[in-house]
Amino acid sequence: MDLIHFIVFACIVYIAIVSGRMSAKNDMRRRFASIGGVGQKYPDVTSVINYVLELRDQVETLSTDKKALTNSLNIANAAREKFERDYKALLEQLREKREECEELKNEMEILRKDNNHLEDNLTKARKAVDDLMAKAYKLAEEMNNECGEVINTGAKYAKAMDMSAIRIIYAHKLHNKTTLLTAGVCAFGKNGNISYPAGSRSLGNAQSKENAECFAKLTASLNLNAGESKRIGVIHDYEALQECAKTFSGIEHGVTKVMGISAELVNYLALNKGMLNKIK
Repeated sequence: MDLIHFIVFACIVYIAIVSGRMSAKNDMRRRFASIGGVGQKYPDVTSVINYVLELRDQVETLSTDKKALTNSLNIANAAREKFERDYKALLEQLREKREECEELKNEMEILRKDNNHLEDNLTKARKAVDDLMAKAYKLAEEMNNECGEVINTGAKYAKAMDMSAIRIIYAHKLHNKTTLLTAGVCAFGKNGNISYPAGSRSLGNAQSKENAECFAKLTASLNLNAGESKRIGVIHDYEALQECAKTFSGIEHGVTKVMGISAELVNYLALNKGMLNKIK
């Protein structure tokens, strides 16, 4: 009985094992049959393995593409970072240039004000120069007119002196060592005779009492040799001489006035020398 029970038990276990294996095999076939693409079934393990290998290849391809995409993204990020740095540097340069532009703008404003100030000063300087030249021209014109008057007066004086009746007093050293005074010229002959042209006459010996009183200062330093003559004085019409003196006084007055105008002009230019130097 024990042996029969053992055999029956062993048969039941075997049947159970075979039934389990068949059930697992059928289950795997059902699962494999459900794997596949659209309208495609994998009835066996080989087909599934091949499909898995294809999927692995696709995964590797996608992994490679992912790495390439990652590298591209890294390169793009590096380029973006470089662009950001360049952009910041450009913004900094723009800020500096903006500050420089502001400084130049301020400098231009200062220069504009300075230019306006210089234009104002130049306008004032031009007016001052015009006034200076007008004053100088006026003084120069006055001086020129006075010089003309002096010249005219001088011409009148010279003409009056030339036309006035005068006699020249000569001192003559005779061969006998005496000094003869004459009014006008005289001529000495070979025999020692003296002749007087019309209008001339002898005044006598220079050492005479009368002549010594009148002409001592004129004859004291003559030092003439025998036969020599020299002018020592003039006999002039007193009234005509007075008129000439008045004319000469007018000349002196004119010259004094010209000198005064000239001095005024020189002083005026000297006082305005600083302004002229600034204009230069």
